[in-house]
Amino acid sequence: MRKLYENCSRRLHSSLSGSFSLDGDAPASPNQQYSSCRHASCHSLLQQSIQPLPPSLTPGNSGNNRVCDTRDKQQTCSDANAAPDYAREQRLASEISDAIMDGDVISLNDGAQNFMGILTTAEQPRGAVIILHGRGYHPDWEDVANPLRTGLAAKGWTTLSLQMPVLEKEAKYYDYVPLFANADKRIDAGIAFLKQKGINNIALAAHSCGAHMAMNWISTKGDNNIAAYVGLRNGSN
Repeated sequence: MRKLYENCSRRLHSSLSGSFSLDGDAPASPNQQYSSCRHASCHSLLQQSIQPLPPSLTPGNSGNNRVCDTRDKQQTCSDANAAPDYAREQRLASEISDAIMDGDVISLNDGAQNFMGILTTAEQPRGAVIILHGRGYHPDWEDVANPLRTGLAAKGWTTLSLQMPVLEKEAKYYDYVPLFANADKRIDAGIAFLKQKGINNIALAAHSCGAHMAMNWISTKGDNNIAAYVGLRNGSN
């Protein structure tokens, strides 16, 4: 996991300085960037591979910029009215809050309920990274979120790890697609929080289902408010 955050930090720094390359030698070509990102301002960086938004995730037909998953016979779309399991989120927050020693627990709002974030401030920060965990986890998840938020802070990046919307433990990836609209609000809230602190150099680092939520946000909101995007192992399952 140390390799994961060191690789993320190196690629993030290279991306923001305009020198990112896939192999460390040649600049990434435009077709290796996500189509929703400007080549100069929003790089899509993956630990193992770079790939576009899955072709089965397509704009909805309702005219409201929803993202729909059409891999099943029944189309699944993000839904502004879909609600996470807030009770489970509160349980997760209660379980981990007291154990967090290297960061500050903060409360943000998704327009309906408060949700948890963990702010880890770097000394003389280069900017900030918003971290989005994978499906069903929490912002201090020991396998990914914690090493990223603490490791990047040690490398000079203030981090804000967000509680992304969760459902019951048995929920599958496709059950989460309707919650992408709620995830959009959480990313917006995180960016607004950092900007209120005077931080404008902001990147997204997202893992697994969190990466799909980030790509949906970029697709619907654009990339004007971020300088880079790092997607880690963003397959769906």
